[in-house]
Amino acid sequence: MGNETAVPRLVAVSGRLQGTVIPLEEKESSIGRDPENLICINEHWISRKHCVIKNESGQFKIIDLGSHNGTFVNGVPVKEQLLEHEDRIGFAGAMFLFLLHEVETTPVAEVSLAEEASPFGPTVRLRRDDAVYLNPNKLHAAKIPPARVERDLSALLKISSVLAS
Repeated sequence: MGNETAVPRLVAVSGRLQGTVIPLEEKESSIGRDPENLICINEHWISRKHCVIKNESGQFKIIDLGSHNGTFVNGVPVKEQLLEHEDRIGFAGAMFLFLLHEVETTPVAEVSLAEEASPFGPTVRLRRDDAVYLNPNKLHAAKIPPARVERDLSALLKISSVLAS
């Protein structure tokens, strides 16, 4: 297991603060657009007082403060929830990783690409011949609305950019 004496912290994985590590306050850490918050995210979709992370006897709880766009933990909207090590906390375009312990890193050389179950759910295998976007004749025959094609290709471009970085 990790180091139990590590400082609880948030690591910004996307948004304006991406790459920033923010140690959490001993009792309470506020998040919002207002500059008086410990974590100030100057974006219009973040409420002035969006949410707070409270330390209650060593357990950390996130509490949404009635924000307009909501607070998400691991992709699920929450009003109040206990946080666990490596939970993902999101607010629209900002995403943070909640860390209680030191993260054990594995060298890239040891990563296995074996055929095993994904921790993210079932994996769908798509044969190249079945890929509509790789075959112009199938794309035309599928009659996919142009707005959806644009959205799908935009998502693929974003995914490619993140993977390449």
